[in-house]
Amino acid sequence: MSVLIDDSCPHSDVRVWYGDNIPAVDGSPHALIDSLDALRRPGDIHWLPPAPVIFQPTKDSESMGEYFRKLPSFSDEVKVTATFRGRFDYIPKSKWLALKVSEGRLEAFKAFGHLGCCCARLVPQSVTEFVPSEK
Repeated sequence: MSVLIDDSCPHSDVRVWYGDNIPAVDGSPHALIDSLDALRRPGDIHWLPPAPVIFQPTKDSESMGEYFRKLPSFSDEVKVTATFRGRFDYIPKSKWLALKVSEGRLEAFKAFGHLGCCCARLVPQSVTEFVPSEK
């Protein structure tokens, strides 16, 4: 579980969640809504179909996972280089991500990640060109 930051991006203040503890857009109809009041009228919401992404393990994704597992602490900043392919999800500050989850329940989120730390997330399909940082 990590927060990704692209230093070359002009919006490098945007933190991107990469890991577990994320809403299940892959398997659930979902929508961006203006307020929690919209959940009272789910029939009026424009639901989008599930958007599955199937992870394709690569030698680089395995190397990256092994590299991060060996680190003494995830609280430290570590710089690596890698190319990620997959789906990028974003929740604008003025919106909520609504999900239709099991048994007809509805859930809504303002952000992704641990304690809602990130307005965006990467759902990876593959990782290539992984280069660990110099220690």
